[in-house]
Amino acid sequence: MIVLRVILKVSLAVLVVLLLPLLLFLALVFRLCDELSDRRFRRLHDQNVYFVANRRHGWHEFVINNVVPALPPRVCVVWQEQMTGRVRERCLPRRLRVHLSFRKKPLMVLVTRKAYRVASMHERLLEWKLHAKKSAIVQEQIRMILDAARRELHAS
Repeated sequence: MIVLRVILKVSLAVLVVLLLPLLLFLALVFRLCDELSDRRFRRLHDQNVYFVANRRHGWHEFVINNVVPALPPRVCVVWQEQMTGRVRERCLPRRLRVHLSFRKKPLMVLVTRKAYRVASMHERLLEWKLHAKKSAIVQEQIRMILDAARRELHAS
């Protein structure tokens, strides 16, 4: 019985010693793939702006009716799933999705070759969120807020 336990412990130790380098190598490969994917995305989408929103707490109707019509040209809207925190649109690389998952939405993200610049739109749009019905007046105010945020992102 004691011999069997010793054999099992030695076998387990050998297995761990053999598998640990393989696991570390795989972790390194996945990290490298993430980095390459992130760099490729930043290179291909340099200077693109994304508006990241979620459907929580009344934001959906407001964004659809008043923010989307007011968005500047070439701004892509990306919706984040409510429960899982995952971005529904897989157009963003995993590293950026993880970075954004803990921030209050909505956000504007400027992609540059070196980094991502993020501007929180939550506080700026919070007072307007109650105006979920389509309104040209609200859209004009939102357009000014979005333009200011976009200029801020490009200036920083």
